[in-house]
Amino acid sequence: MPVHITAMFTAVLALLQIYCTFKVVRRRRAQRISPGDTDDKELQKRIRTHGNFIETVPMALLILLINKLQGLPATWLYTMGALVIGRIEHFIALTQKGTIQF
Repeated sequence: MPVHITAMFTAVLALLQIYCTFKVVRRRRAQRISPGDTDDKELQKRIRTHGNFIETVPMALLILLINKLQGLPATWLYTMGALVIGRIEHFIALTQKGTIQF
């Protein structure tokens, strides 16, 4: 049973996760912050954006895969895959200036 739909969504989300990771790393290097966040608001926002992604995406992809393996029609899988759009929109919202207050 091919799982190409799940693989496609996983690939897109993996690229987004890599981008989130690099944004955190770039800020840490620019501000010379190794452990913690030293109350750097921008770093806190980037860490929270990355953390939110890590907290939700793996389970959603697992649910998508399980549904595929159980024979859910492709139309429903693509509908469930709207997670990709939601994650991108959430990422954009969290990275806009002034959207997160600490």
